[in-house]
Amino acid sequence: MWIHLVAHVKGDRKPLSDPKSAAWLWKRLRDAFPVVLGCTLMPDHVHLVMQTKKPFEAQVQLGRTLGGFSRWMGQGPVWSTVPEPSLIASRQKLARDLRYLALNPCREASLRCAAPLVWPWSTHRDVMGTVASPWVKHGKLWKTLRWRPMGFPAKWHAYVSSDPSVNVAGTEPPVVALPVRRPVVGLAQIAAAACAAHVALPGAHQKRGPVREVFLHLAREQGWRVKSSIGEECGLKREAIRAAFLRPPPPGLSAARLCLGTPRLNDYIWANQPKVPVQQYKTMFRWAQPAKRAG
Repeated sequence: MWIHLVAHVKGDRKPLSDPKSAAWLWKRLRDAFPVVLGCTLMPDHVHLVMQTKKPFEAQVQLGRTLGGFSRWMGQGPVWSTVPEPSLIASRQKLARDLRYLALNPCREASLRCAAPLVWPWSTHRDVMGTVASPWVKHGKLWKTLRWRPMGFPAKWHAYVSSDPSVNVAGTEPPVVALPVRRPVVGLAQIAAAACAAHVALPGAHQKRGPVREVFLHLAREQGWRVKSSIGEECGLKREAIRAAFLRPPPPGLSAARLCLGTPRLNDYIWANQPKVPVQQYKTMFRWAQPAKRAG
């Protein structure tokens, strides 16, 4: 059976407005529920849609996970008791519920999400291929809904986004950023794309791990060859950057290309990036000029 779980925060607090808190809970929910059909974190509540034969156990597990969040916050009980899950009777209702999850951030005025892909704490991004390690893969979704697999991500996005709260005509699906010979985007934008593809907090590309690896390869694809500039952005020396360029492309690179080619995917990460001094921006963009046409 398919179920829809919802949990609300006590009172008028909105703990998940903080990116660090949302990232903490997102990871624990993935660990607790490795197989779901949809999830969205809102500032003051959580949605989960899944297929299970044991809905009561799923309800209890969600309560335990949220209890761990309360202990991590150290502010006493944060969440109300998780109510019984709603049963989803048909595939048509399942599709509508998943659409509701994806559109929830767009209907929350305080979040200012102009499109469902803007909000990072939503598995709609996973289905669209913009997440390096997707929680929900589009293959799982089209099989469950019994939609045709050909062009499913674009069809699903059109179904989700064609809503009065977004755009009745729908919004465009993500577009891949193609490789260029000379830089046309700054390293800060490339870093934001690498972070967004991993649902990581700003600055994750400055630490050792998959985000930095994706950032390096994406920067190279986007025409950045000056290793000193790249090193200033991610905190690596020339030798380490040269060694990274010799390694095979990391798995998350395709998702980061989509994030870079579709700026709205990075809006949340970009808005939370540390402020960069004007002089550093001049240095970063000194090499990021479009190539002049011959003749």
